[in-house]
Amino acid sequence: MQNVITRDFINPNFNLQGDNSSISKSQLVDMIRYWKILLWEKYQLRRGSKVGIACLEVDAYHISLIFACSELGCQFVSLDHPISQATIHKTKAAMFSPIDLGIVDDILVKNSLHQTMLETYCKQVAPLSVFDSYNIADHQLFLTIADFYFCQEDDVLFLASTSGTTSESIRVPYTHKYTAQLSVRNSKIFNHKNHSRVIHTRNMHHASSLLLHFLPTLYACSNHWHKYFNSDDHESIDKFIDILTNFQINFCLVDNRFNLDLIIKKLKYRKICFDHSIEFNISGFLLDKQLQDNIADHNITVVSTFGSVDTGVPLFINRLNRDTDPCLLTNGLIGYFPDDNFYRLTISEVSVQVDCPGHWHARILNDCIEEKNNLYYHLHRSNTINFENLSFDLVSLTEFVQQLLDNNDLSVIVDLKNQSLYLVIWNSFVTVELPTLKQALLDSKFKSCASFFKKIKNLDKKQFTIDTKVSVDQLRGYLQINDTN
Repeated sequence: MQNVITRDFINPNFNLQGDNSSISKSQLVDMIRYWKILLWEKYQLRRGSKVGIACLEVDAYHISLIFACSELGCQFVSLDHPISQATIHKTKAAMFSPIDLGIVDDILVKNSLHQTMLETYCKQVAPLSVFDSYNIADHQLFLTIADFYFCQEDDVLFLASTSGTTSESIRVPYTHKYTAQLSVRNSKIFNHKNHSRVIHTRNMHHASSLLLHFLPTLYACSNHWHKYFNSDDHESIDKFIDILTNFQINFCLVDNRFNLDLIIKKLKYRKICFDHSIEFNISGFLLDKQLQDNIADHNITVVSTFGSVDTGVPLFINRLNRDTDPCLLTNGLIGYFPDDNFYRLTISEVSVQVDCPGHWHARILNDCIEEKNNLYYHLHRSNTINFENLSFDLVSLTEFVQQLLDNNDLSVIVDLKNQSLYLVIWNSFVTVELPTLKQALLDSKFKSCASFFKKIKNLDKKQFTIDTKVSVDQLRGYLQINDTN
């Protein structure tokens, strides 16, 4: 098995189609070679250099850039976008700074927040269009490095981070070897085939999209399309659906449930029922009867996964289509555990131990999981927060506040550094005054938590959502800045 991510990892019959364009494997390799000399010659990147990538579309420029960085032995990180000026210090660019080179989509060059972020945390910044304008200075050097692989299997390939739900995000490096072996494994468990037809919608900043869709499909599948659609533009959604239909796409990664619902509404409006198999991956979202009813008329399978970047991507897989037994769609179903020995589980009453033979041993998920008839159910998560002279379970506290306000769309945000709690109520005019909340806590088993609540905010969830979920790190930073307002 190949243990480094290079051009040889890509399916030999690779072809990428976009709007009025088609790129073959040999053409993509030419782009990889050109990126390598550009990065080496113009920006002085070497093995171990860090590259921040902020590209919107998963097109040939983006794909070839990632593989060029990989072959040079550089580490890359997919950058998220800053929510506001006050949260720039909580972005991935800040987390992994200093970054040797930030490469940004040309449309983002005009975004002042992005520019501030890149200029603050990157030593150099370049627009993606630099590829088209660069002239090679030393052609002999080009011939020397264009086809040479500087990377080794134990080198770090890319940099990811945990979600930061209960504390500051933790850096998670992925080596070439682990990434390559995991991507091959995932291509098998998702049943990606050489003849499968794949569409790439957009670059997402988190590791799961890279490991569940991007690399596994590039490895296994020969037929690729790319099409970015804007959720606010009905015409672009129609064009996206036209590709799904006309080219009989089999696999698509959708960044969140909201965008999947938009696609389904369009399918319903246009009365489209696919006559081929198609799977939409919305990893991290529970599947329910309402979603099953919505997809029943369109011959769709929706796939969701359960895991985390520091313990397993994925650990569990859940598939939903019109033939799924609705009796299985109880709260907490997270699917089946692939029996391929890549990951190994040890489940106790309060946690799950995950081992990955050949890579690492004994990582712990603080989740209570139950197995019934080879299917796994997530019962609850134990998020024990330790403040000075106080320990409490965040999940139980959140559930109490939800019941108190009769509102499930809220979040209790933990700030360990400042020993503070914040209540965020999403997209609702329902609110509660801070003294009222504290009094209710004092009259409950959570009375010790009352004094730690500093602020209640009504916020727009979309403003703080990046790709699939709320950026808790940036939300926490925003609340820290605004906790006296």
